[in-house]
Amino acid sequence: MPQEFESINDNINSIHGSETLLDLLLEWEDVLDSLDIYAFKNWKKGELVDGPQIEKYWITCTIMYPYKLMPDPDATKRLTKHGIKVSYKEDHYLKPAKLVHPEDSETRANEEPFTDEGQKKRSEGKRRAKLIKIPTWLVKIEIPRHFIDEFLADTAGTSGDDDIKLEDVKDAYDEGAGGEEQYQDTPDPNMAAQTPMPMESVVREGLEPNDLRDIIDNVIAIDTFQPKLGAEEETIVTTFKVLKYEPPAQDLAHFIEQGQYDILDAEVSPGSDEDGNYLVFVEIKRDKNYFMKIQNILKDVKNITNVDEWKFSSFRHSLPKDFNRDNIEANVTLDKTKYKAIFMNPTITQEPVVEPATESIKKRIKFLVNY
Repeated sequence: MPQEFESINDNINSIHGSETLLDLLLEWEDVLDSLDIYAFKNWKKGELVDGPQIEKYWITCTIMYPYKLMPDPDATKRLTKHGIKVSYKEDHYLKPAKLVHPEDSETRANEEPFTDEGQKKRSEGKRRAKLIKIPTWLVKIEIPRHFIDEFLADTAGTSGDDDIKLEDVKDAYDEGAGGEEQYQDTPDPNMAAQTPMPMESVVREGLEPNDLRDIIDNVIAIDTFQPKLGAEEETIVTTFKVLKYEPPAQDLAHFIEQGQYDILDAEVSPGSDEDGNYLVFVEIKRDKNYFMKIQNILKDVKNITNVDEWKFSSFRHSLPKDFNRDNIEANVTLDKTKYKAIFMNPTITQEPVVEPATESIKKRIKFLVNY
């Protein structure tokens, strides 16, 4: 879609008319600055044409550059390293020509030539400067929202008053920039007196389509952790991996808990793994209906992610496989008696495996930990 002066100007005016959006844009730009993006060629020569667009976990802006001044793509490696998404797109900008000669103008043709009252618009048929197509690059940058929150925290300091101001700012972002007022439940004063509740426990935004896009890994792990509730042979722990950030993990667990699924429990890992990712553990009864149960969950989770094709790994089968009934039945032990005989009775000879037994034992010890 060609970029026009009026739309760009309207976007800039909306930002200048909102202190909230202006502050947010400055924090968004601070993230780029902190990663030394402007040390790379042409990155300072862009112009904001769209944004900030605010989603639950992403803040997106689009910057336009003259085609001959494409920002150095090497700089994007610094962004993607931190989970920031960058995409380039060729486009063009419709710039009004300088009126020097008669041929520099053209007759205006409005998309809607008449007003709501049926009157012909005064501008219809009048001449205006020709619009010249100028080739451009559009660079779309999507920054995880937690980066902005961290910058705000660094700026606000650590005193109690500053913390309150920080939350006020974040709430303003949700209310003013999000376009809808967010509501906060009033906590029980008796409960609050006993156990002060953090802001995240009081205020929670409801999930919308694709709120968790590019955050949930498309490979789930089955039977690689011991259950918290029930016996191991009676319970299958299905594990979702949430990339780098705890709040969406809490959202995913809450989403699953609130659904009409036949599960025993859903819980977030108390800390991140060695790669900084958070895990969501879903406990389901081990029986022949497991596939149907987890399939229903994945079908609904698809609404809040952009995962179209799920895969799974399992104990003894670490290579991801397509999620389907045949693969589940071939790689996951669904009968509790058989599971107990194979994995929990040392007197029973285990089935041969591809990897050496010592490696299998090491992995089992590593994976089967209580959480």
